[in-house]
Amino acid sequence: MRIAFVVDRFRPGKGGLERWLGAFGEHLAARGDEVSVVSMDRDVPPPFTHLRIAPRGLTRVRRDRGFAEAAAVACAQAGFDVVAGLRHCLSCTVYVPHGGSAAAAFAGERGSPRARNFVALERALLDGPSPPKRILAVSEAVRRDLAARYPAIAPAIRVVPNGVDLGRFTPEGREQARAALAPAGGRVLLFLAANPRLKGVATAKRVFEVLRARGAADLLLLAGGRPGRLREGMRWLGHLTRPEEAYRAADLLLLPTRYDPFPLALLESLACGTPVATTEANGALDHVGRTGPVRAVEDPGDVGEFARLSAEMLAGAPRAEARALAERFDLGRSFDAAAAVFRESAG
Repeated sequence: MRIAFVVDRFRPGKGGLERWLGAFGEHLAARGDEVSVVSMDRDVPPPFTHLRIAPRGLTRVRRDRGFAEAAAVACAQAGFDVVAGLRHCLSCTVYVPHGGSAAAAFAGERGSPRARNFVALERALLDGPSPPKRILAVSEAVRRDLAARYPAIAPAIRVVPNGVDLGRFTPEGREQARAALAPAGGRVLLFLAANPRLKGVATAKRVFEVLRARGAADLLLLAGGRPGRLREGMRWLGHLTRPEEAYRAADLLLLPTRYDPFPLALLESLACGTPVATTEANGALDHVGRTGPVRAVEDPGDVGEFARLSAEMLAGAPRAEARALAERFDLGRSFDAAAAVFRESAG
């Protein structure tokens, strides 16, 4: 099949969407499909071919909408078998809201013109006269949310949970990782997010301070987007090309997210043997459960409860069970299921 992915900007490795797209594109290419990216970028990495859109506009909002309009025309003219809309898309055969519905993702930014534009574009796509034939949701939470907001497209939604590369993300190498990232030893917490604010960086830092004051934690590693001011015992690692080393070094991953459909970080951490403390706003919970190596609090802002849970998990969360849970979410099986949805949309 000739498959096009429509996304405003594709920066491999920056976030969960970009990492998913890069790996899924390689999977499709290995099957013999021709994969393209339609974006504003100057170029994209292999195995993708590139269809560049260069919209005009004085503002980011105007350029984003101009991109969506021009991409719809370009894809129609190119005659792709499948057009997968990831972000800023007005016409596609498969919609892939990897970050969940725009309305939910930007619920806390309704005053932002760009956030309103994200929501308006999604509404035009899903409420329009020619909605996608299939919607690929990464969790039951996303399916429920989209079906409630756009009832007409509910029958088109297919749930395919994220997967993890079990060969890359493994517990092996933990001692070396700790020697490199936490040479002083002690109990190590990790917070990893491309969007720290949405994923709860403020809560993570406050939880660490509470635990450190009690002698229950010694180091907080932060990775991904800039986390803001760091206090004693905190270290920012920047954007990581090999996040598996940070997962291996940590004793617990903190994910006090305010909204997350199904974070790749959760599966990657589990695959490396590192348990996860998160919140009920994490859509992965319907699939991985809420006991053993993954536990959750109700309120993302409840520092006291999150600190209590984290201390309890640091004292005895089973690393072996974490790996066993991750093994239920093999990346290849997830990609095969997603590819089947793409084939459905082309039929």
